[in-house]
Amino acid sequence: IDPGDPASGLLPGILPEPHPADGSGDRGLQAYCFRMCLTDDPDNQLPWTAPEGYDPARYELLLRTFDGGADRVPWNIVRMPNRKSDVNNNGAVSTDFIGGNHQYIDANDEQRQQIIAEHLHWQQGLLWTLATHPRVPENVRADTNRWRRAADEFTDNDGWPWRIYVREGRRMISTVVMNENHVRGKLTLEDPIGFASYAWTAIMCTDALSMAWFATKETCRWEASRRGRSPIGPSLPHHAVAPTCWCRWRSRQRTSRSVRPGWNRSSSCWENRRASLQHWPSSTRPRCKTCPIRC
Repeated sequence: IDPGDPASGLLPGILPEPHPADGSGDRGLQAYCFRMCLTDDPDNQLPWTAPEGYDPARYELLLRTFDGGADRVPWNIVRMPNRKSDVNNNGAVSTDFIGGNHQYIDANDEQRQQIIAEHLHWQQGLLWTLATHPRVPENVRADTNRWRRAADEFTDNDGWPWRIYVREGRRMISTVVMNENHVRGKLTLEDPIGFASYAWTAIMCTDALSMAWFATKETCRWEASRRGRSPIGPSLPHHAVAPTCWCRWRSRQRTSRSVRPGWNRSSSCWENRRASLQHWPSSTRPRCKTCPIRC
């Protein structure tokens, strides 16, 4: 809390030492956020507002990045037609509510709504901080206020998206579980049904104390990749075929990498179904009411 004094305690959200052993599993998930539709059209904007119970202390880590010389708004803006944009997380402290989603997957509907509300509260407070706090550089405040929520989007939800951006959930266990060795070509992929290509990315899962002095983001990484074969195995669930299923795997402590959807996969739907019938015993497949085949 007090810079330079470890005995003063930790900022909100920072995990204390000791941390789990390298390679061990945990409940960490790639952080979630709301991908916003912002506009720079002043005639079509909704103002930034502070959420109820706003506490600037929650954003002290953000403010310290500016104290250390950061000079840009920590977001990624992709321009779209009509002066609008798709805005996503970008930076060590940004729209992602790091650590706030670890209970999401196993939560019931009511609990998930509470988790989503906490994400919205974080993001609203972050943007209010960026737009108004005196420790934020003037040019950053100006850029934050130049882009605001589009008034004609999500009109029944105050300009906020109806759904949170769920980057990953459960790991799919099938006849093949892909890992980094498959993507890098160290292990052969049998039965390809298409091609896939996207950068290898790792989105932050936790903020952790490192060396008793520093908050470490574990870890954000982007690495270029090449097109590779997409095998049939990871797409074969026990009961239903998901021809456009995303293949994901954990590769680091408290971080995740992801492989995005590939090409030509939906055209292989029937082939997937046929293979699924071959791989799984008929006793494990429910029988459809309108079909004599277990699928």
